[in-house]
Amino acid sequence: MDINNTDVYSNHVQAVEMVESAGGQVPAEWTRIREAYETKYVYRSESFSLRLVEMIVDAKSSGDDVSELRAITLADAVGSVQGTLQGSSYGTASSHLDTEVRRSIAGKLIAQYNKVADPNLKVVAKAFDDDWKLFTEYSAKVDPELTSDKVVRLPKDEQNAWLELEAIAQRLDARLTVLGEAFNMASSVVRVTNGDDNTYLPLVLAPTAVGLERLAVWNAWNATGNRCGRWSALLTLGEPVKAVETARDYHAYGAYQGVIERVEPLDRFSSRRFFVDAETGERVND
Repeated sequence: MDINNTDVYSNHVQAVEMVESAGGQVPAEWTRIREAYETKYVYRSESFSLRLVEMIVDAKSSGDDVSELRAITLADAVGSVQGTLQGSSYGTASSHLDTEVRRSIAGKLIAQYNKVADPNLKVVAKAFDDDWKLFTEYSAKVDPELTSDKVVRLPKDEQNAWLELEAIAQRLDARLTVLGEAFNMASSVVRVTNGDDNTYLPLVLAPTAVGLERLAVWNAWNATGNRCGRWSALLTLGEPVKAVETARDYHAYGAYQGVIERVEPLDRFSSRRFFVDAETGERVND
């Protein structure tokens, strides 16, 4: 989902399509509403002026029918002129109407999707967990961060495992994104933010580490330059990885607070500076 896109309809449809591609279910009424809106409203091809011409030459139409459609055609034409939006020197009444209709349709779609949001989150979470399990199993056969010059000397099955690990890591990245979308649509309070990767950590981790151990968790999560990115770093760290199955499973995890400088008197004329962990109070430079 594009966080800079304020089109609620587009953002919602994109998120639902991502969840559906990961195995989630979409209510039939959701599909019906979307198709009706797009075929009858968004992509309507026949203009009022063409319909007016057809009605004029139609032997079955009356003068009143033509007058009524003419008034509608004029309103449609005027509404497309810049400045016709009430209270504005720019913008059209037509575009304003389109925006309001689109927003209302989005509300109806969201209401329909809410019926399957919770079970869909479980489906997406399981897909992530299944791939994480595969990643750990293949990693037990070969180090995912082994360099290619060393891999060529390994048995064929270990080489295959090494190749598969990179593909699984890429799938985990993609599944994390989908998990975020599924979570946001299932959660009424907390939301993860696309573009702020750190809000995604509690979707698959529930660490309790503090101090320098907290720093290690964040360093693993934000690992770059690895062949398999954060996933091999988290595996090395040994922190349990499991996707949230409900919105209640999400617990924010704060950033490392760093160190605080302290001064220790040695005698009447001298002192020594040292640093302590802001969370634990333990010295970090002794």
